[in-house]
Amino acid sequence: MQVELKDYSVHLGSHDFGVEHKSFNGHLLSKPREGVEGLDLPFITFAARDIGSAEQFAKTVNWLAVTYSIDAFDVARLVNSADGLTG
Repeated sequence: MQVELKDYSVHLGSHDFGVEHKSFNGHLLSKPREGVEGLDLPFITFAARDIGSAEQFAKTVNWLAVTYSIDAFDVARLVNSADGLTG
């Protein structure tokens, strides 16, 4: 069974998506929106099977950024690079 993937976009900024109750001064990812909004950072476009999967991904990245004090911009660069591997 083949799953159809859709494009989603997030952008980096002063967001608290998925980490609303924690304080963090760095960049975090926004809530994903369907479609391609930008092709370069601070926008990140990736494929996911549905909005729920896209949101879980963004929340996980933000949680990692806050928990380990890593600016999401650095995580996003890794994600952006990995996405280029799969197209």
